Amino acid sequence: MRLDPFHRAIYFSYLANAYYVAGEYEMALETSRTAVTRMPGIMQAGVWYSAAAGELGRNEEARMAAAEVLRLKPDFTITRFLAMIRLANQEDARRLADGLRKAGLPE
Repeated sequence: MRLDPFHRAIYFSYLANAYYVAGEYEMALETSRTAVTRMPGIMQAGVWYSAAAGELGRNEEARMAAAEVLRLKPDFTITRFLAMIRLANQEDARRLADGLRKAGLPE
C-alpha cells in the first residue's frame, strides 16, 4: 500500500482482517474504520469493524457497526459468516465469533 498510493479501497479491509487475526485489535479497528468509510456498502468490512470494536470494549461503536451490518444484510448470522469465510485456524474463527458476539450480532 505504501508503494501504490492509488490502491483499491478493499485493501484496507484485507489489512484490517490481517490485523484482527494477528490480535492487533487497535490497528484492526483503525483500518476497519477507513475501510467502511471508503466502502460503506461492503458488509464484510463492517463485520470485521464490529468485531474489532467489540474486542476492544468499544460497545457503542461495536453496536453501531453491527447495526449497519444488519441493515446491509438483515439475515446475517455469525455461523453463516464463518462458514462463508472458512478461516483455516479454528482459534482465529473462535476469536472472530467472540468479537462479533460482543458487538451484538446474532449467532
